[in-house]
Amino acid sequence: MAIISNQGGIGLDPNSKTAKSDQRRLGDFKQKVRAVLHTLDLPISLYAATGKDKYRKPRTGMWETLLQDQKLRPVDVDKQRSYFVGDAGGRLANTSDKHKADFACSDRDMASNVGIPFRTPEEFFLDEEPRPYNRLFDPTTYLVALPATQALPATAPYTKKHTQELVVFCGSPGAGKSTFFWQQLKPIGYERVNQDILGSRKACISATTTLLKAGCSVVIDNTNADKDTRGQWIALASTLGVPVRCVFFTAPARLCEHNNAVRAMGGSSTVSNTFLKIGSKKTSS
Repeated sequence: MAIISNQGGIGLDPNSKTAKSDQRRLGDFKQKVRAVLHTLDLPISLYAATGKDKYRKPRTGMWETLLQDQKLRPVDVDKQRSYFVGDAGGRLANTSDKHKADFACSDRDMASNVGIPFRTPEEFFLDEEPRPYNRLFDPTTYLVALPATQALPATAPYTKKHTQELVVFCGSPGAGKSTFFWQQLKPIGYERVNQDILGSRKACISATTTLLKAGCSVVIDNTNADKDTRGQWIALASTLGVPVRCVFFTAPARLCEHNNAVRAMGGSSTVSNTFLKIGSKKTSS
């Protein structure tokens, strides 16, 4: 049995400005946890995420660490016979029976991400009927089942309308702009200009000018969110006599937020400063 908990109020960084107060909170937390585990007298491991990284629910870092600690591979787990019990189920308020809304949906979301059934404490321990709930975002609704031989959905491929073009992307971070470039435009000869790489719009304009003068078709892979920014690219294309097109990415805000979070978690994280484990063993005979 394992307990998985978000504990953002506890800091583990000994070099932080709040290190002393963090240590007090950490000590109080450990004392309470050990008292509960001692009372239960069961072999239990507790995993607590103290940062906003891959370990924080509904992200699956704590689950993956639990499997590693138990020397289990994901395929070794009988997920349909496992279960996740938690009170952050996204349940809605009900004034008729005085039920308050859940503070979050992170437990239900994590169970979904892991792929195991979810139940609230009332459902699991008291056999209550499930209450209505609301998941603000379900990434599985955006997944498309594809045949093994098909890499992309069967949509019309992007094609050039002119021998040379300037293509201006417009869309939120995480909307799929760079992926679209590498999958659709790079294979047919477009060059990419990106401000995250070049560092400034001035550098982007300079690089684009050089590429267009060399006869290349160019993609401006930035957000280009406002009219004035797009206007600069239109003016540059007009000056050089190059046709300009705009590709607008319409991914919903919550999907973009999800993609950005996943992308951010691709970097390294310091486990000692973001993650806490406490274990207990059965002591009675």
